[in-house]
Amino acid sequence: MALRSIPPIEPDDVPARSPRSASGTQRIGGRSWQSKVLFVIAKTFVRPVLTVAPINPFTMRFFPLLELAASRLLPKDDRVLITKVRADGFKGELTTATQDWPESGGAILYMHGGGFVACGPGTHRRLTSSLSRRTGLPVLSVDYRQLPETGIPGSIADCIAAYQWLLDRGHKPESIVFAGDSAGGYLSFAVALEARKAGLPMPSGLAVCSPLVDLDNSVRTEHVNYKRDAYIPVRKLDNLTPLFFHPEPLDLLAAPIHGELAGLPPVLIQVSGSEVLRADAEAMAEKLAAAGVPCILQIWQGVVHAFTAVGLTPEARRASADIAAFVTSRQAA
Repeated sequence: MALRSIPPIEPDDVPARSPRSASGTQRIGGRSWQSKVLFVIAKTFVRPVLTVAPINPFTMRFFPLLELAASRLLPKDDRVLITKVRADGFKGELTTATQDWPESGGAILYMHGGGFVACGPGTHRRLTSSLSRRTGLPVLSVDYRQLPETGIPGSIADCIAAYQWLLDRGHKPESIVFAGDSAGGYLSFAVALEARKAGLPMPSGLAVCSPLVDLDNSVRTEHVNYKRDAYIPVRKLDNLTPLFFHPEPLDLLAAPIHGELAGLPPVLIQVSGSEVLRADAEAMAEKLAAAGVPCILQIWQGVVHAFTAVGLTPEARRASADIAAFVTSRQAA
C-alpha cells in the first residue's frame, strides 16, 4: 500500500524527519526562544510547587479539576471533529480530521500522560488534533481510570477495551498505532504486551514521548539529569510509585522494561535531553534493540518533559510532525 502524504504543517515548522529507518538515535539540537521561556518557567515555578505539594489519596481527588478546566477553557480546533465515546469498559473521545482523506482502516490509540493521577483527553487535545490533521486518521484518546480510583492494572484494562473497540469497528491492527506520553508511554508498551497475552493482534507501531517504563526510581535518582529536569522532582516519585498498583502492592517486575519485548512492532521514542525519564527512554531503546525490535530514539535538546503534549513551541510541532510521519509509514506496512 502506498504511503499517504502528510498534510501541510504550520508555517513555523520544519519538515518532519520521517523516522522510517529501522533503528538508531537521532540527537536533535537547537532551542527556540519559546522553549527557553517554557524551561525557565517550569524550573522556577512548576518544579518548586510539585516538590512541596502532597500526593496522597486525598489530594488526588482534586487532580481531575485540571482535566475539567482544560476541556472547558482551552481553544477548540475547528479543523477536527471531536466525539465523546462511552463504551463497554472505557470512555474517551474520538478526534477526526474534517478534511477528506482516503480510507485506510487505520487509527491512532492515544494514551495521555499525567503520572496516573492527572490529565485526560482534554489536556492533550492540541496534540491529538494535530495528529489527526496530519495523518487523516481518527485518534481515540482514552479517558482511562486513574489513581485513587484504580491502579495501573485498571488503566491498562481500560486501554485494552479501547483497542478492542477499534478492532470491533473494522480498524485494521496493521494500520493502528499506539501513542502516548509519560505515563501514557508506559501504557503504550503495557497495552501492547497485555494485548498479545490476551490473543489480540499487535498494532503496527508504538510512538511514545518521555515514556515511564521502569518503576524502580533508583534508575532516575542515579541519572545525570536528576537535578537538571525542568519540572519533575524525582524524589516525589518515591511517594507516588508505591500507589501505582493500588490496592495491591507495587510490582517492580510488571513494568514494561521487564516485559517480553521480542515481537513488538517498530517503535519511535522521543525524549528531552535534560529530563529524568531520559534514563527510561535510553534503557528501553537498548532493550528493544537487543530484542530485535526496530526503534528510533530521538533525543531533543532544550525542551521539557512530555514537550509534545505541552505544545506551545516550534519543537513540539516539529516532533508531532515526526510522530505523524512515523504513523503514516506504519499504515499497512
